[in-house]
Amino acid sequence: VLIFCGGRGATNLIESIGKHPQIKLTMVVNAYDDGLSTGRLRKFIPGMLGPSDVRKNMGHIMKLGSVSQKALNTITDYRFPDGFLYNDAVKVFNEFKNYNWVLIQDLAPYFDQLPFFKLRKMASYIDTFLEYLYEQKSIGIEFDFGDCSFGNILFAGCFLQSNDFNKCITDYGMFSGVDDQVLNVTRGENYVLVGLRTDGRYLIDESEIVSPNPENILEVFLLEDYLTESELKELNSKDIEGKLKYLKEREKTPELNPDVRERVMSADVIIYGPGTQ
Repeated sequence: VLIFCGGRGATNLIESIGKHPQIKLTMVVNAYDDGLSTGRLRKFIPGMLGPSDVRKNMGHIMKLGSVSQKALNTITDYRFPDGFLYNDAVKVFNEFKNYNWVLIQDLAPYFDQLPFFKLRKMASYIDTFLEYLYEQKSIGIEFDFGDCSFGNILFAGCFLQSNDFNKCITDYGMFSGVDDQVLNVTRGENYVLVGLRTDGRYLIDESEIVSPNPENILEVFLLEDYLTESELKELNSKDIEGKLKYLKEREKTPELNPDVRERVMSADVIIYGPGTQ
C-alpha cells in the first residue's frame, strides 16, 4: 500500500494500516513545506528541504514499534519553548554530546530507554549540527530555536553529514527504525512553493498556501527561490493573467524520485490521503 500524504492529515489511516502484519506501507511526501521553524531551518541550511512531514510520518510508525522506538518518537517530537535562547540551546547540545540529558528533565526517562547505538548516532548528528552552528555564528548568523522540534535538529545534523536530502531520509529512517517506509516524491531539488489566488493575490510561500481558505487557490508553482522585492513589485503591477504568465515563465519542474516510481508501479493499493488539497 502506498499513500501520498502530508504530515498529520493521514495519521489515523497510517497508524491503522501500519498495525496490519500483512501490509507493507510506503508514505510519499513532498518536502517543500517552509512554515515556522521548518522554514527557519531551510533558510539556515541552504539546500535542505523541509524535514517536518518526513519526521512526522516516521513518528506515526515509531508509535507502533518497540519501547525504544516509542521513546525515540517522544524525544524527536519534543519542541523547545518559544523564546528558547541560543546560548541555552548550545549548552543543552554540548551536555547531550557527553550523554548528559539532565538539562531536559522532561525527556530524561525516555533517553534512558534508548540503546546506546541510537544515543551514539544522535550525538553524532548533534555534533555535526553544532559544528555548523558555530560556523554560522562566526559570520554573525544565529538560529532561532523557539518552537523547534528536537527531531528537526537531529534531521538537520543528518543532512549536513550527507548533503543529500533523499539519502538523509534513508539514513534517518534507519536510525528511527522505520527503514525505507517514507520517501520524498522528488529527487530533492531545493525549490520553493508559491501560489496565486483567484483574486490575484500572490502567496509568497508554502505556509501561506496552507493557511485558511485554500479553496481560493488558482494555481501553485515551484520556483528556484523566493521572489526578491523588485520581482514582487513587478509581479504586483500585473493583472491576474500577467501574474500567471510571469510565474509560469519562472516555474521549475522537479524530477520524480526513481524509488517512488518503482513503488507506485508495484503498489496494489494507492491512497491519496486527506490534507490541504
